[in-house]
Amino acid sequence: MANHSQPNPFAETDLRLYALAGDALQLVLDGLAVAGNGGEGDTNCAGSFHSSQVSLAMSQASHHGYHDITAVERTDTDKPSLDKKGECQSHPGKSVKRTYRLRYDGSRYPVPAALKALGPP
Repeated sequence: MANHSQPNPFAETDLRLYALAGDALQLVLDGLAVAGNGGEGDTNCAGSFHSSQVSLAMSQASHHGYHDITAVERTDTDKPSLDKKGECQSHPGKSVKRTYRLRYDGSRYPVPAALKALGPP
């Protein structure tokens, strides 16, 4: 889902995973946000913006025959503003990393609320 409007941009990429179940595909992971960005700005320079990226890795541990998935989310922020010369300067914040473990519950991998993609409008 993307909205490249200004001054309040928003974009999101989500992931769905399927497993082969006989001759059919079974949805096992639905709507995990793996990348996104957004924020609010004043159309000149000032604003508050964020971006996130999620890396996935299969874990050694497994539940109900499926390996756990380790998701590491990295979030970056920026608060640009005009300097004394009237030039726009970036002011990035400290990156924040969070780790989540997704465990198969017998029918699907529940997605943590913090990583859940926005649904269709």
